[in-house]
Amino acid sequence: MTSPTPQDLDALIDIVGEKGLMQADHGDGSGGDDLVPYETCVRYGAGKAAFVVRPANSQETSRVLAYCYGRGITLVPQSGNSGLVGASTPDSSGTQGILSFDRLLETEGDDASSHKQILFDEENRSVTVGAGVRLSDLNAFLEPKGYVFPIDLGADPRIGGMIATNTGGARFLRYGDVRQNTLGVKVVLADEAGTELDFMSGLRKDNTGIDWKHLFIGTTGVLGVVTEAVLNVVRLPQQSTAALLVPRDEAAVLKLLLEMEERCDSNLTAFEGMSAEAIRAAFDHVPSLRNPISRWGHSGLCSVGRTVPHLGQT
Repeated sequence: MTSPTPQDLDALIDIVGEKGLMQADHGDGSGGDDLVPYETCVRYGAGKAAFVVRPANSQETSRVLAYCYGRGITLVPQSGNSGLVGASTPDSSGTQGILSFDRLLETEGDDASSHKQILFDEENRSVTVGAGVRLSDLNAFLEPKGYVFPIDLGADPRIGGMIATNTGGARFLRYGDVRQNTLGVKVVLADEAGTELDFMSGLRKDNTGIDWKHLFIGTTGVLGVVTEAVLNVVRLPQQSTAALLVPRDEAAVLKLLLEMEERCDSNLTAFEGMSAEAIRAAFDHVPSLRNPISRWGHSGLCSVGRTVPHLGQT
């Protein structure tokens, strides 16, 4: 592990520009506070970064990774820094750099000379996005068109981090995880050349060879950094309903799930468990909430959604 020198920082500025590099110390004692959001985990813990480098596209990412590989500088990939386990923050040594996805917002257009943040292909029911696009921004783009990226989370991560961690979410029962909704990726390897790999065909079934994109889904960026992706989108449900259920005991939970699956079939979107302690904490935190059930034990929230005009009986 090599501590970056001022010459290293100058070299990175040459690659990403002044806006693309944040330093721990500009030499006048300033700059350190700017790094705090990148150094601090959402839930707990914090490290100390030597710098934050923010490439704007795959080409800059390639040059950054190649340079840091050659110099022995450790980089920690960081997407939205919305995880709860401290996996995207540096250690306390002050020698590691953060590779931020903040500016990886654009993807190549059809002619490779124009760039857009999100490319929508309705015929293929897919979108092409930069790894730095936030989930909320993607769905805000899709909603007026009647579509949604079906991974539903309480946080607002960036797409690159969702792919790196193979996010699941509340709608896993119906739509699966990120792996099942990723049609293609563009990846940069941390090697001497900063090798760029393009698996962006977007084909839903490709028998021409090994489907290499799966090596980079759920592997936390260890094998390569995702800079762009082609994602599956689905029709936005036109109607939905939710039921708050209290099973008689813990053994009844799975029986209840099976019953809901039989009655609702593919319309069952989510089946989430909540402990009595969590529910009590919610009532304590928001006193204005009305308690609909006097006896809380094991409880669950069931969600059903359909894209057809009328939900009918559930």
